[in-house]
Amino acid sequence: MLVILAGLLVFKLADWVLAKGFNALSLRSQMRFSRMYAGDAEADVVIIGNSRGVNGFYAPGIEKKLGAKAFNLSYNGMSMVIAKDILLDYLDRHDPPKLVVAEVSNVNVKNDLYKNLKLYVGESDRLQTALKEEQTEIYYAQSLCHLYRFNSEYFLRVLYHMNKSDQAWINRYKVKDSFLKSYKADKAKIYENKHEAGLKALQEIMTVCKEKNIQLKLVLAPYLPAYMTDENRAIFSGFLQGITQETGMGVYDFSSALQDPKYFADPVHSNVEGAEQLLDKMVQVGIFEGLK
Repeated sequence: MLVILAGLLVFKLADWVLAKGFNALSLRSQMRFSRMYAGDAEADVVIIGNSRGVNGFYAPGIEKKLGAKAFNLSYNGMSMVIAKDILLDYLDRHDPPKLVVAEVSNVNVKNDLYKNLKLYVGESDRLQTALKEEQTEIYYAQSLCHLYRFNSEYFLRVLYHMNKSDQAWINRYKVKDSFLKSYKADKAKIYENKHEAGLKALQEIMTVCKEKNIQLKLVLAPYLPAYMTDENRAIFSGFLQGITQETGMGVYDFSSALQDPKYFADPVHSNVEGAEQLLDKMVQVGIFEGLK
């Protein structure tokens, strides 16, 4: 029995020490969430969204064109609920930005990303609470074994970006002509129904931005022209109307703003050239006027 107890004690000590070390290593990385939780992401413009936020807005391009510091907190699969938590954690560690740009296609996205964000639960009470509610088994597993937090794709990205910023992460390829010839758009079913949790999170984002005197702009980034069938146009129109009805805010609708397929990597994601074109259009309609 003493041997077993001693073994458990050694395991728990090693688990705690190694987890502390890996956590410190994570906060030294240039991966976006690592920089944010380390308090090293001061910006004039903060962008939140899912993969369409990642590939629709190119932070280095924004900085070059506008002369303002930009930071993209978007991530593949990020729901509006998670984006709200991430933004609030950002605001706890940084001065308020002048502008937050929210790509709203993630309003209806599920909250699966918490299972990867377990890497940062030691830095955020919000993530701890959300993980317990959304991914209960994972919450207790990482509580029992701290090293389990680092069993994540995110930790691999942390290591990859140890000395290299991930703010230049964006699609750099173009949809192939062979794909376009046979492509037939699916119905955009995910946008047909209200997602109450996502709308509530967006309302919370609006409230905190108002309290901190941050301009908030809601944007729907472009889709491949072939994706925007008459049926999908109608669905997106209803989706955006629903957001406006629930929040009282209008959405800048760029869903059909780019008509050349060369600006897309796939039907729902633009590439770096598309992001440059979108930036020009956002400037034209005055989205960045608050930076002056």
